[in-house]
Amino acid sequence: MVSESYPGKPTLATRLQQALSHHAAGELSQAHSLYRSILEDDAKQPDALHLLGMIAHQRGDYEEAAKLILKAVQQAPDYAEAHLNLGNAFKALNNNAKAINSFRTAAHLKPDFAEAYCNIGNALIDDGDLDEALACCEKAIALNPKLGDAYNNLGNAYRLKGQFEEALSAYQNAISVEPNHANSHFNMGLTYRELGNLDAEFASYRRAIQHAPHNDIFWDALALSLEMLSFSDADADLWQDLNALISRQSIQIEPLIRPIVSAISHHPVCAEMLVLQDKCLSGSKTRSVVAALSDNLLLLRLMSSSIINDAAMERMLTQLRRAILMEHDTLVSGPDTLPFTTAMALHCFINEYVFAETKMELEAINLLGAKIDACISEGHQPDGLLILILASYRPLYTYAWAKLLAEMKWNAAVGQIIRQQVEEPLEEQKFANEVPSLTPIEDNISHAVRDQYERNPYPRWSREGVNNEPMEIEEYLRNFPTLIDIGNYTSPKEPSVLIAGCGTGQHALAAARRYNGASLTAIDLSRHSLGYAKRMSQKFGFKNITFQQADILELDDSILAFDIIECSGVLHHMADPEAGWRSLVAVLRPQGLMKVALYSEIGRHQVIRAQAMVAKHKYGVTPEGIRQCRQDIIDAAKCGDAGFTELLNFNDFYSLSGCRDLLFHVQEHRFNLLQVEKFLISLDLEFLGFEIGQPHIAEQFKEFNPTPEAWTSLQEWHTFEQQNPDAFIAMYQFWCQKKKNLSGN
Repeated sequence: MVSESYPGKPTLATRLQQALSHHAAGELSQAHSLYRSILEDDAKQPDALHLLGMIAHQRGDYEEAAKLILKAVQQAPDYAEAHLNLGNAFKALNNNAKAINSFRTAAHLKPDFAEAYCNIGNALIDDGDLDEALACCEKAIALNPKLGDAYNNLGNAYRLKGQFEEALSAYQNAISVEPNHANSHFNMGLTYRELGNLDAEFASYRRAIQHAPHNDIFWDALALSLEMLSFSDADADLWQDLNALISRQSIQIEPLIRPIVSAISHHPVCAEMLVLQDKCLSGSKTRSVVAALSDNLLLLRLMSSSIINDAAMERMLTQLRRAILMEHDTLVSGPDTLPFTTAMALHCFINEYVFAETKMELEAINLLGAKIDACISEGHQPDGLLILILASYRPLYTYAWAKLLAEMKWNAAVGQIIRQQVEEPLEEQKFANEVPSLTPIEDNISHAVRDQYERNPYPRWSREGVNNEPMEIEEYLRNFPTLIDIGNYTSPKEPSVLIAGCGTGQHALAAARRYNGASLTAIDLSRHSLGYAKRMSQKFGFKNITFQQADILELDDSILAFDIIECSGVLHHMADPEAGWRSLVAVLRPQGLMKVALYSEIGRHQVIRAQAMVAKHKYGVTPEGIRQCRQDIIDAAKCGDAGFTELLNFNDFYSLSGCRDLLFHVQEHRFNLLQVEKFLISLDLEFLGFEIGQPHIAEQFKEFNPTPEAWTSLQEWHTFEQQNPDAFIAMYQFWCQKKKNLSGN
């Protein structure tokens, strides 16, 4: 026992009990202080060391946790619980061997320690020793039939062995003994996905979230499960789930648009509007519809945050926009009108006013603009509703009086639009002017491409949509089954990364979040795009990205050198893609890694046909020309043209810059995989495999050729793509590695 330094001082046991009470209540700071005070009196006190280590573990400092708990077991070698938690710390540090050793020590010291056997089983699963894992989990259950984690780990072992019914039974047992066992609900969802039961998968993730609403992994899984679902109706719970998903900044909206639209289409007013086609709405009908949709929170959130890649929904919104403009004299600014008209203005700015316009609308919007201009010229503040309606047709920053709007006081709805359409564009222009030039731009095609993206920065996006913890590049590559193991490659502690052709920055921000300790250089031809990227990087608090204007062709290997280069969707827009690629290889360090994305000639067959239509009809590369082209494609799809119907599934079709990039680009090359293979050989690059985000493509290829060598055979993939022409409908996305130079470096 610790000797007391003064009469009346609480005993060690009393202080330890007080600390434990705070610890159990989640009052970690108070518990931490008490444990520290105990160690000031006795630096070797094992309970205080152990429990202080537990606090470190709870706070995510796993190295400190392992250090403290190791001191505890050194002082008390028979302390089974401390050995168990030492193993947990090692597991969190990805040191599975040490974790298993600590768990086994705990079980040896305490033969009836069910939790120790449970944790051994869990660690063995990670090692791939599934049979011994099953035995350990069964041992844990025999010792404690009420231990939910043991049943859950048992289910995980069965699931990985492909014994899905046994896995479901184990998870159900876990839930029977612990109804709030969120991980078991989640793992049931993973098992149902393997069985192809998408509805049950979705329901399982919903139940997992009910028990653990702050678990980001569960939310990500729910979002992923939704991508393949559509709904015949929409109950209140589903609407609640969808609203929660779309409100999470870490969730990517694009994959969720179709299931959300599927649910929204069952809203009574939306259902009515979707069948009206192009019929005109009366003033009273317009008011009632706008009022009803102002209460549709899911629709408003979707409109405010993303393009909507659905032709029927676009037709409905186009019709409503027209009705609001034509009937604006009958509308009154208020809670029945502002929510929907605000969402409409936000949405049209996001899609860059891609909706079709009639001659009547053009005349009306010109009159409305003149009316607002006259009002401001006379020193008056215009009606906020009129500002919203104008902003649904034209970006406010294009008007000479736009800056004056920012100086006026507005309600929250109009203020949101002023921020989006006046203040943010001004910020982007400021950032664009400040971006340094890394290289000159001398190539004629580079000039043409730059000019395109100066006029139409691509893509326009509003949320980060990234929810991953930073990781080493090796760990990231292991997420894709189509990528080979890169052997003894070890990522530098502070890798230097080049994003070659960063556009508006979405790709750069994802990479900056992804790579542990990385510093990024993001380059692009377009200052307008870089200004957008810079604003978004500041919005989301990124400090490790440098944006510079540069041409890939002009990169200088005497100044720059990178460990990782990502070049997505850029090389095929150059006059000579191989020359651009060679320039990138020159600034890649030996054994450096490169991700490349190129258009597929086979996968792009629908786009090629539409591009031929653009050339034939000579649509102008103007907003009016792009809108007319889109309308002709939509009309052809409505008449049963299957090829154009497929084109309506492309997200890029639903924004002005996206459609220009898709169908009107000034320069485009397409390739097949045999050509890609020749490039790799010529550039002395080793193909590492495809980054495929659609699991069914990987599964199809595995059925096509199950041999491990096939994953890196571009000959095999070429044959596969010929049989599955939509396998790379977006682009080829693959990783390669620069080979060692002759000196062996």
